[in-house]
Amino acid sequence: MGSQTASRKRQMDGLRFFAFLSIFICHYYIKNLKRIWFLTYAVPLFFVLSGFLITHILLEYEHVPRRHFLVSFYARRSLRIFPAYYLFITVLLLLGRLQDPAWYFSYTFNMKIFLLSLHGGLDALLKNWQQVNIHLWTLCVEEQFYLIYPALFFLIPSRSRLRWFALLIAASCLLRFWFRIFMPYAYYGTLLPVCGEALLWGGAAACARNKMRETRISSWAWMAMAAALILALIVFWGRGNTKLWALQFRVQRVHSLYLLAFTVIVLTLWNDDRFLLSRILAWGPFYYLGKIGYGLYLYHLSTWDLAAWLTERVPALESVPVILLRLGLTVILASLSWHLFESPLNNLKRFFPYRERQRDAV
Repeated sequence: MGSQTASRKRQMDGLRFFAFLSIFICHYYIKNLKRIWFLTYAVPLFFVLSGFLITHILLEYEHVPRRHFLVSFYARRSLRIFPAYYLFITVLLLLGRLQDPAWYFSYTFNMKIFLLSLHGGLDALLKNWQQVNIHLWTLCVEEQFYLIYPALFFLIPSRSRLRWFALLIAASCLLRFWFRIFMPYAYYGTLLPVCGEALLWGGAAACARNKMRETRISSWAWMAMAAALILALIVFWGRGNTKLWALQFRVQRVHSLYLLAFTVIVLTLWNDDRFLLSRILAWGPFYYLGKIGYGLYLYHLSTWDLAAWLTERVPALESVPVILLRLGLTVILASLSWHLFESPLNNLKRFFPYRERQRDAV
């Protein structure tokens, strides 16, 4: 898409790419995660962004007949998400690289991680975290959210939605603290009621934006406040929370403050197309890489073994830094997937418009 639209803005795709890049760097430098632990917060940033964008779509088409909209919504989400995901895990299964496939195929792998953490069965999973594509738990969370959220959203009167968002966020926070007290070693951060707080922050931001008037505070001021909050959290509350996996699977006490900062960033970028950071993120290459971001995230751990396999057969690749080789292979795989597989299927969305087609007058 070459122009900004009401439902999609290029800078949000650019933001999605840099969130992926943060996760990629964390996975590459996993043995030195204590130095860059804060980059793991790209996962909740993804969730905030998803919650915001999905809620924006729901609000944009709120006056369309519910049944028609929901049929179109689920059909369009299925065309965007399912084909690449199921093709990928099917290939893994055929290669013998998918353990307990039912958890992946049913989008419940996040629950599997939680259950394993209760009974001390995580050692094998974490030891081979790249081979089991452990990152797919986040896609399971998002799919569970997409499944139940739209119908529930429309059951709540518009005038009460912000109050309901506040109540649900508070309930998620209370549940998180309950887990920290009574099940501190469980990986409760993989459960939708806990990590779904980030999705709720994004949804609340979209609803608030729909109601609030123009603010006199500049985009620079909003972004500076968000950056200052994140920096303060990293400096004053980051130390002592650097155990491997802890930040994703056992979230910090100050988790909600990070989500608040991410929400401000998403809102600022969305509201101001002329803001310098918005224009940088909307730059063509960043926009394109964000557009194929689903594939980048889906396939990136598979390039660990692929890079090693290629290097053995092409000695010249040994001179290429491994991180760049893996990143390049990820971009190639995601691009091929997008142009040859995902995009043609996405074109089928035209058969499922959000608005009902106007019948010809007789």
